[in-house]
Amino acid sequence: MKRAPLFFFLLIALFSCNSSRKMLEQRHYDGAVAKSAQTLMKNPDNQKEIDVLTQAYNLANDEDRQRIKFLMQSGEPQVWEEIYERYMRLKNRQDLIKPLSASIKQRINYTYVDYDKDIIDSKRKAADFLFSEGESLLAKGDRFSSRQAYDRFLRVKHYLPAYNGIDEKISDAHAKSFSHVLFQIRNNSGKRVSHAFEEDLLKIGLQDQGYEWIVFDTRPNPGIRYDFTIILNIRKIDISPELSTSAQFEETKEVEDGWEYVLDENGNVQKDSLGNDIKKIKYKALRCTVIRFSLGKSATVDGTLDFLDNDGGQLIKSDPISAESKFDFVYALAKGNKEALSEETRRLTTLTITPFPSDDEMLLQAADRLKQYTFEVLRANQHLVQ
Repeated sequence: MKRAPLFFFLLIALFSCNSSRKMLEQRHYDGAVAKSAQTLMKNPDNQKEIDVLTQAYNLANDEDRQRIKFLMQSGEPQVWEEIYERYMRLKNRQDLIKPLSASIKQRINYTYVDYDKDIIDSKRKAADFLFSEGESLLAKGDRFSSRQAYDRFLRVKHYLPAYNGIDEKISDAHAKSFSHVLFQIRNNSGKRVSHAFEEDLLKIGLQDQGYEWIVFDTRPNPGIRYDFTIILNIRKIDISPELSTSAQFEETKEVEDGWEYVLDENGNVQKDSLGNDIKKIKYKALRCTVIRFSLGKSATVDGTLDFLDNDGGQLIKSDPISAESKFDFVYALAKGNKEALSEETRRLTTLTITPFPSDDEMLLQAADRLKQYTFEVLRANQHLVQ
């Protein structure tokens, strides 16, 4: 079977730093079996590994058989999953040994056992128990029990994909497992906001955030009974005045402007050691007058994110939430020789003057930030509405 190599190779990877003897001593029997079998495939005459394999294989089999015997004697229906897994371990372990040479199998007293009937029987009984338990859980009618039922039905599907009625049960349990949450916005700031502002907030896309077992609506659906309501309660909106300041200054730069002779104190041209006239570079100062303008405006939205339990009509939690948008724009005008300007000042003189954004535009920018903060608060508190 395909499961056997994967199962035991994972064990080898898990215990790769340990020898098979060490794993045997630590009672990691399957790891010891897997590692010894791997070694013996390459070196079938390794007596030390044969000794380890003999002990680990028989001890692991004895452990599983004793556990199966105990579970069967208990008579409890919930034991069939473990019984099935124990039988699978016996079969997988046996399949791992099967490729080894006949001489090795003889030395470890290998005897083939057909576990297929026991596996099929225990798998069927495990599926029957899980299906029955899932039905009982689903009948309770609450979303928490439905999630447990959904888990049980998925396990049935894992064991027996064609189990009668399982797909319908999975679908039914899944549909009843969700909590339904209505997300609303309330403007209690006393200030008017545009329809676009509220519409932008309602396009928050909560359902795209991958919440498990939570369905969000931003508009009430008459056919749904909502378990929770989350209210973005806007309590305060502040929009600053449009501020404009200016500052005038001068920038200068020295640049080369030809050359001139170096004169001595008597006004004569100085000579170097070879008798040549000494020259030096002349510099001149470039000047440019700059007026730097700074425009500024901000909008702040403060409020709370309120979590309400609709069953009890109680406020579960209220978290503060705040967002700000800022408009900062700087530009400059220059008069004089622009070669004197620094690189940054030169850049400012090339900018096209941008007008102040309107109050509504500032609020829309704040709404984008408010949505991001809302995501963060919801992510941290999703357990409250699951």
